[in-house]
Amino acid sequence: MSYDNDNENKLAKILLQKREKWLKAREEASRLERENWENRVKELYDDVKKWLKPLKSEDLLNFAEHSEAILNSEGEEEKIIHYLSIEFFNGKTIDFEPLGLNIGGEIYGQVKMKLDLSNVMIEIKNQDANWKFALSDDQKGSHYEEFSQENLEKFVTDFVQCFEDKVEA
Repeated sequence: MSYDNDNENKLAKILLQKREKWLKAREEASRLERENWENRVKELYDDVKKWLKPLKSEDLLNFAEHSEAILNSEGEEEKIIHYLSIEFFNGKTIDFEPLGLNIGGEIYGQVKMKLDLSNVMIEIKNQDANWKFALSDDQKGSHYEEFSQENLEKFVTDFVQCFEDKVEA
């Protein structure tokens, strides 16, 4: 009878050790993935700011960034979400909001680009992939376009063309 008890204690001890190692490895992998994601979002924002910098130099727009800490159930900081806004001379903005990792199916990460009432998703398929605009329209259906200076400027141009030419009192 003590033989069974000793075996159970030994098994329990091994399982506890294995679980502890597994939890630490999972936590480290999660931390590394979160850091990689934050770096990818930062790179995206850096590209946006670099591409539109000449317009900032002419005081036609400005950039604003802020961060928000997300707390876990114990009140500890779990992650930080970084936001970017392009602020135009008339108070209109284009806001970039990271939606997170592993967003359904084949999408590794997604950032929402909010242009007034419409949204454009910017996605990456895996952590080493390039950013793409995820688009959907009646003619082409769902498709992707390269996240490039030219394509970003098309979206910004379309957005700016909707600005009213008059000032409301």
